[in-house]
Amino acid sequence: MLKIKSKKDLLKHFDMLKKIDINDIQQIYVLMKMDVSQEVWEKASKQNLLSFNQQFIQQTRELTFYKNEIKYPHIISYLSNLTHLNLEYNNLTDISAIQQLKNLRILDLSRNEIEDISALESLINLTSLNLYINDITSYKIASPNLEELNIGANRYLCELSLEQCPRLLNLQVNDLRIENINVISPKLFQLRKLEINDNSISKMQHISYFLDLQSLNLDCNKLIKNIEPLKYCTQMRELVLSNTGINEITPLKFLKHLQSLHLNFIDISDIWPVQFMRNLKDLEMLYTQVIDLHPLQYLYQLENVSAFHARIIDISPLSNLVKLQSLAFSNNKITNIEPLIHHKNFRQTYENDEKSPKYNLKDQIAPTTDELAFYNKILSVHSSHKQIRKLLYQNNISKFRASLTQKKNYVSAIFNNQIMMMNKEVDMLMQFIQNSTSYLD
Repeated sequence: MLKIKSKKDLLKHFDMLKKIDINDIQQIYVLMKMDVSQEVWEKASKQNLLSFNQQFIQQTRELTFYKNEIKYPHIISYLSNLTHLNLEYNNLTDISAIQQLKNLRILDLSRNEIEDISALESLINLTSLNLYINDITSYKIASPNLEELNIGANRYLCELSLEQCPRLLNLQVNDLRIENINVISPKLFQLRKLEINDNSISKMQHISYFLDLQSLNLDCNKLIKNIEPLKYCTQMRELVLSNTGINEITPLKFLKHLQSLHLNFIDISDIWPVQFMRNLKDLEMLYTQVIDLHPLQYLYQLENVSAFHARIIDISPLSNLVKLQSLAFSNNKITNIEPLIHHKNFRQTYENDEKSPKYNLKDQIAPTTDELAFYNKILSVHSSHKQIRKLLYQNNISKFRASLTQKKNYVSAIFNNQIMMMNKEVDMLMQFIQNSTSYLD
């Protein structure tokens, strides 16, 4: 008789199992959703699985064999009621057994060595399919219910046909050496998210077919020069144009619903169209020629702005943006951060080069880099910081440092209290497992 107290114990003795009575172990949730490690898989045999109580086989819905060395997962075909299967990061070459799993809805076969995917043609109930990093040469499967597909980084892919996937909402086709967006069927009217980064796209006029597109990633398509077709994608919420060949963003003035915009590593100096994006929350402009931040002054939803290695001098346009939480402006030409000292949500601010000897806070007060960094951390966990502001205004650096020491002790106390609470939760969890002890015959 084997005494099982936890999921860990069950998997430890997986190779010894002869029979499981589902009625005796109802409280061990792992039997309905099993996550098997490499060691367990190596010990398990076809006889073990077939000797399981038939009721268990019928009730198992989710199975994970992440990061093993599986090549031929034949025994999986007996779990005909599986709806979720994760075989990511194995050595899979033959997936013929999977064609028996007619109820599969979510399937992850990423990071394997699969060439032939014809076995997937029978899985008409699939809603999510991940084939990232394999050796697939052709994809032309009819998947009437498929909503999410990741077929990125298949270096030998020569044929991509998506006409028979009419319900696709999320498509990832990154790193496929694609040269034109027209390889994506214009029949995908419902497409909401498209990741086509790390390709060789130069023309993107067909992007206008996808009027309901809300998220688009064009990162690392250095041949893109013209983004005029983007003006038709007025429902866009997230847009990544980093590492492209553009030098102006005029068409973006029509994207008034944008919430996240990334313009990193592009030759751009004027961001005036951004002023029309009144819903913008996240803006990145790393390694650009941007100087003027005035287009941001009325973007009251902005929470995060990153613009290090630019040419910014004046950050006063940000002073009235009440929702700002994080600013990253390293390696600019900023000399005065006084507008941010008055900002009620001043939490994380990195100014100029981190090697800079001093920061102009107020009347030449110049705490060290470490002190300013710690000051920012304090503000992120402690809402009442009026006293620190007052000390800054009084030009009393000694009191400022003393206040930092006091706040440091406060933060340490909070951290220790959280550790104690976590220990209590662990004790409660172990007690629950002991109370749920079951036996295997």
